[in-house]
Amino acid sequence: MAGIYRVFVIDLTGKQRQIYSSNSETEFKATKIQEIRKKILENIGYLPGGGSDDFRLVFRNAILEDERTFADYEITHMSILHLIPQLSGGGSLKH
Repeated sequence: MAGIYRVFVIDLTGKQRQIYSSNSETEFKATKIQEIRKKILENIGYLPGGGSDDFRLVFRNAILEDERTFADYEITHMSILHLIPQLSGGGSLKH
């Protein structure tokens, strides 16, 4: 398939934005999630704390890991990723 390969993200306000595009299917499939996190920080820029650990990316109910690629998650042209806040916590539950 020739053309431009695009991926979108639904941000914290519910707005859908194009966050990535590539002219090469091979390059598109090899794109690491870490690269997408960086693009989100560069393009949206209002995330709490401004760090890449302040949000998670979700696709098909899976939290995406930075070192994995689009191919690993079967992310294809016109896929939509969901950006969700990383909530702090982790304390013990008290009964």
